[in-house]
Amino acid sequence: MHTVVLGWFGASVVWFLPLLWRLVKSMLPGGDGLRGPGTIRLWFGFLCVLLSSAALEGTLAANLEAHADINRDGRALAGALVGLVHPFGAGAIAALVLAIFAPWLVEFSWRSVLAWADEAFGFGLPASWLAARAPREREARPARQKSRQVQKQERSEDKSNWWRERRARPATSAGSAAARHRR
Repeated sequence: MHTVVLGWFGASVVWFLPLLWRLVKSMLPGGDGLRGPGTIRLWFGFLCVLLSSAALEGTLAANLEAHADINRDGRALAGALVGLVHPFGAGAIAALVLAIFAPWLVEFSWRSVLAWADEAFGFGLPASWLAARAPREREARPARQKSRQVQKQERSEDKSNWWRERRARPATSAGSAAARHRR
């Protein structure tokens, strides 16, 4: 396994550790399990972080590695990106993807990093950069559901969406509808 995983991704295999930690944490009592909120972000974030890290490593250390059989996927991704953009652009794209998706895997926010840096080094950053966003209020569906009659009454009172409403049609028999269609 050492040669396979290291041969595919190089030193980027270190990203398996946060993935394993998140999986263990989700299976512990009180965890959300593997079907809980954030599961898609975890797996997609892990895949993007692993591949972008391998590509960044393949871009930066391609000439320094002693063995050609280490980080094959990273070198292939880096070669594909270099074919699209300049080598510097390939490294920048890989670093940008890594910076975007790393919070999904490691569970941190860039606002907390900026707040730490501002406190540690006294940068004097604006407060709007450091303030955490208000959490979304998740409303419980059964408690908030309204009866159909109340919803219908509210829609009839609100005329802003009049173009979306369906008009009630008078009930017709099948014979009269067929006769009207033949005309």
